Amino acid sequence: MVVRIQPAHSKVANTIAYNERKVEEGKASVVGFSEGINSMEEFNAKVEELSRGRVRDCKDTFHASINPGPTDGFNDDKALAFARELMDELGYAGQPFVLYRHDDTDRTHYHIVSSRIGPDGKKIDDSLEGVRCARIMEKLAEKYGFTIGSPKDESQVKERDAGERKEAENGEEKPKKAKHFDRNNPDVSGQMKRILEETLQYRFANLEQYKVILRSMGVRMELTKGQDFTLYGTFRGKPCTVGISAKDLGFSIGDVNEAILRSKKSEEQDKGKREKISNLAAYALAHGKSMKHLRNMLRKQGIDVYTVRGKDGNFSEIIYIDHRNKYCCSGAEIGENVSEKAYNAKELSGEWERPEPAERTPDLAVNANQLAKDADRILGSARNMERDIDWDVRKDKKRKQEQKL
Repeated sequence: MVVRIQPAHSKVANTIAYNERKVEEGKASVVGFSEGINSMEEFNAKVEELSRGRVRDCKDTFHASINPGPTDGFNDDKALAFARELMDELGYAGQPFVLYRHDDTDRTHYHIVSSRIGPDGKKIDDSLEGVRCARIMEKLAEKYGFTIGSPKDESQVKERDAGERKEAENGEEKPKKAKHFDRNNPDVSGQMKRILEETLQYRFANLEQYKVILRSMGVRMELTKGQDFTLYGTFRGKPCTVGISAKDLGFSIGDVNEAILRSKKSEEQDKGKREKISNLAAYALAHGKSMKHLRNMLRKQGIDVYTVRGKDGNFSEIIYIDHRNKYCCSGAEIGENVSEKAYNAKELSGEWERPEPAERTPDLAVNANQLAKDADRILGSARNMERDIDWDVRKDKKRKQEQKL
C-alpha cells in the first residue's frame, strides 16, 4: 500500500472535473463520500459554501491517492472505510470529501478529493502531512491488513501522480462550453456555423429555449419565411453584425424541430441531469444573497440562468442552461422549488432587493442639458444682436461725420 498526498493547489473544481471526466469515459467511478454527504450535488454545494467563507485566498485543494498492493485485498467498501479514518487522523474530520476508484492503469487505485478550508474559513494545518500520513499508515496497517509499499512502489506512484496532478490543475479535463461569439473575429459565418452545430446538440423543449441557448453564446435568432431563420452576432445584447441566413450555413428550422423531438425521446435518460440542475439551483436559491450572487454561484458549476419578468415586475419564467451536460430546461420543468414562484417568493420575503419598475418620468439631466443649450442659443442671439446694434451705431456716426465735411 502506498498513499501519496499531492501538493496543495487551487481550484477544487478542476480536480473534481478531472475525475468526473474519467467517470464519463468509463475509466473511473464514485465509490462514496464522507459521513453526511450522499451525492455529488451535496459535495459540490458544501465545497462551494466553504470556498465562499474562506478568510483569504490559498491553495485549498486536498488531493490524495490510495494505492493498494495486489495482495492487500482491498475492495471499495474497505477503501472507503480506510479513507474516512485516514482523513480523520490527518485533521480533516467533518470535511466533505469524495472517493473515486480509477481503473485506467494496470493497478486499481483510489483518489480522495476534498477542501483544505475549514468551517471557520481558515486553511486546515497541513504541515508535515506526509510524515504524519506515514505514521497513520503504520498504525492502520494491521487493522486493514495491508503491507506498506517499498521505495520502488512509491517511485512508480509518484511518477503517475505527477501526470494526473498536472492534468487536474490545468483543468484540461473540464468540459468546455462552446465559445462565445467574438465580434472581433472577421469569420462571422464560420463562427455562426460552429455555434449552430454545438447548440443543436443541447436538450431543449421548445424554440424559445433554443433562442435562449443561442443568446448565451452571443447570438440572436429571428424567424423568417419558410424553413429559414436569420442569425445576428451580438455585443452587450445588441446586434453587431448583419443578419446571416441559416440556409446559407446549411441549416433550417427543421434541424431545430428535430432536436426538440430528440430531446423528448431522451427524457427518461436525462433524469440525472435534471436532478443535478434542481439540486444546485435549490442550494443557490437558499444561500444566494442576491440574484447576481445566485447567478455567479451557478455559473461556477457551468450553469447559466435566464429570467423573464412580466409587466408587473414579477418573474414569469426561469430558464437554466447546463453547458457541461448540454441541457436546457425551465424551472417549472424540474421543480416548483426552483421555478419562477420560488424566485418571486424570495424577492417578496425581502431577502433580495427587488428592482424598481421603470417609470416614464422626465429625465432631469437631459432637460437640464437642453435648457443649457437653449440658454446658450438665446444668449448667443442676444450677443449677436448687441454686435449688430453697435455696428449700426458706429456706421451712423461715421456717416454724420462725413456729411459735416
